[in-house]
Amino acid sequence: MNEDRGITSINLELENLAKTLGILELASSKSGKLNKVLVTFTYLLTEIKAIKEYVDTIALPTLNFYGEGVKKLDEGDHEVQMGRIMSNLHELFECITYSNSLVINIIHQLNALYNKKFPKNFDLYPKLFKNVRLHSVFNGLGGLLSTFNLIDGIVKDNENLSSHWEYYKRLMQFA
Repeated sequence: MNEDRGITSINLELENLAKTLGILELASSKSGKLNKVLVTFTYLLTEIKAIKEYVDTIALPTLNFYGEGVKKLDEGDHEVQMGRIMSNLHELFECITYSNSLVINIIHQLNALYNKKFPKNFDLYPKLFKNVRLHSVFNGLGGLLSTFNLIDGIVKDNENLSSHWEYYKRLMQFA
């Protein structure tokens, strides 16, 4: 019917041509030692990005809005609310513990790389990294540390969270 009027139908099929790149494809160079360093930092930065995404989308809103909109609670409701958020607090604790190990790992990697007195990598520093500034590593580290600061500030400023935690601790002493 469309052909009578000079109109031709075109059917398009789109394929997803995007290739998922792994860490090894993202960080590749001709130097084997440089590849090891790049792969290590790329992995650490990908982990930091995943942690920041979790904290920004799940943990911070949960902490930030805890206890909001509740004017007066009956006896025992403080403990019930704290019990409901306990699984989220546990996940956040695990996330912070893992983040702490990432920060320590990054600091150790940077120390091994830039410390001229480190005998194992003494030849690596002047050849490859003497004039290199790893801005993305420092930005990732700074972003993670600022996330720690943000979590700390939210917990400190949320009066409901601290008062409900005291009620919950008292309940657990009796149980």
